[in-house]
Parts: sequence; C-alpha cells; structure tokens
Amino acid sequence: MPWRKKAPPKRCCSFGPEKRGVWDSMRAYLSVASLIAAAFIGNSFPAQGQSARSLPGCETAPEVRKVLDKKLDPKLLDKMKRPERVTLEREVLNDLIAEHPRELEPYQTLVNSMRSEDPDQFAGLRNRLVKMAKDDPNDPLALLLAGWVLRGKDTLESVRLLEAAQAKAPNFPWPFDELASDYFRGKIADQNKVKENIEAFFAICPASTDNSAQWLLAKDPALQPKVAVALRARLQTETDPQRLKDYEILWGLEFRARPPAEHDALRAQLTQDLKRLAMLNPKGDAGWQAFLIKGHKQAGGGFKLRGRECAELVSMLAHL
Repeated sequence: MPWRKKAPPKRCCSFGPEKRGVWDSMRAYLSVASLIAAAFIGNSFPAQGQSARSLPGCETAPEVRKVLDKKLDPKLLDKMKRPERVTLEREVLNDLIAEHPRELEPYQTLVNSMRSEDPDQFAGLRNRLVKMAKDDPNDPLALLLAGWVLRGKDTLESVRLLEAAQAKAPNFPWPFDELASDYFRGKIADQNKVKENIEAFFAICPASTDNSAQWLLAKDPALQPKVAVALRARLQTETDPQRLKDYEILWGLEFRARPPAEHDALRAQLTQDLKRLAMLNPKGDAGWQAFLIKGHKQAGGGFKLRGRECAELVSMLAHL
C-alpha cells in the first residue's frame, strides 16, 4: 500500500489560538506515527525504477542522503519543539521509505527514533517488521530488519534471522555488522564471532564510516590499518563537505592504527589534509569551521581560537 498522508479530520470543537496550536501538533504527531506503523502491515511496494529485490549497498544512495542532509539537518531540528520535530522526522522518513523501500538508512533512522522516544509505538513497529520477515522469508532485507529490532527482545531469534539473511545474500554487508553487534555482549557473547563478522563486513565495505561498524572496528587493531588505507583512498576523491567531515573518523583511525613513532608524520599529513579541505570549501559554515579547527588542534595546534581568529585560520589554510 502506498504511504500517503490522509486528509486531517474536521474539528468538532473550538479552541483558543494557544490550545489549538498544541492540539494541532499533538494530532499531527499521532497521525503520522499511526500512518507509518500502518505502512508496515504489508510489504512496501518498490518505487518506480527500483528493483523489488535490490539490497542496500555500503553507502546510502545519494538521492536519499541529500534529502536526509537537507530536511533532517540537526541545526534545523534543534530549533524546533519536540512535537514539531518528531512530526517532521516521521513525515520525511515516511516519504523516503515510500520512494526508496529498499534503502536501509530511512528504516534505521525511524527505528532509532521510535525506540528512544516512543517505546509503545516502537513495540508495534517491531511486531510489524517481524511479520514482514515471516510473510516473506526469502527477502534478506526483511530478515535483516526483523533481526535488528529483536536484539534485546529475543536475541536468539535475532541471530537466526540475521544468519538467514546472510545465507540468502552472502554479499549483503549489513547482516555481518548486526551479527557482530549481537555477539559482542550478553549471554551469547563470542569475541571470535565478533571478529569474524566485522572482518567480513569490512571485506565488503572497506571504507565504511558506519557508527556501529567503526565502534566494533576499535576492538580489532589488526583490521584498523586496512580500513584506514581504504577510507583515505575514498576521501581523496570526495568533494561533498558533509562527506568530507569523515576525515575526522579517518584521522582518529590512523592515530590508533599507527605507532607513536609515526605520529609526527601523521600530523604532517593531517596538515596537508586541512589545506586541501579548506580550499575545497573556503566559505564553509560555522560547523565546517569547527571541524577544521578540531583537525588543526589534532595536528598539533593546541591553542584556543575564538571568533575572527577561527575565520582567519580557515582563510589561511585555504591560501596555503
């Protein structure tokens, strides 16, 4: 069924302006949450031009990433009250899942949001995702989503579903990442299986900056140098300022992966990176400037900078 918004029902009562605004926010929040939950009752229909059995790759599709960056910009969300912020998030994610039902990140963002902010709604969503996997046990994406939301609720079933997804699509990276997370802690903790799965994930996605995968990578020192090399190679051809901020992940990874005797050479490389970054985006916003300043400190510039000094440093880097 298409994920379309329903026309709001007519009001049966009259409120003053202040109460009406609160009621409108609450009603919009509840209707969107209900709409999204209902959409999981049946399998999502693939959008035009998107294969019904395509699987998410290592990176979010550019058209999806563009919408997420623009419409769910943290700077925008921070200025909103909670009901309006939640409503906007759900509307954006609802539209993305309708248009790109085989992309992973909109589902991830939706589940994370509902898990932390709406436990009751999340329980219903979890049940619907599990039902999707039961209704279509040959779909690796449905199996992945069900396995993911069952972590902490039924870990053995989570593992079974993730292993089923893995078996049906051996080159699908995300079951490996989720299995590594399952095996990291709790009654089934198994560090050998964590290592096996996280190495399999990075074999498929060698330059991934996924938060969960990077966190697990920190537990595997032998793998870190390989990922650092792959990530640097990817970032050398990147021009999008949002993606270029992944240099912060790279720098931390390189300093952890290399011995202290090589850190001076790393700081010199970091300085060269900063020069390139400043030239690529010489008129970056405050967030971009803060990113460059943080990199400058990591390269050895330990002094504090304020206001105009920050802008001057960015300008200086851009003209070096």
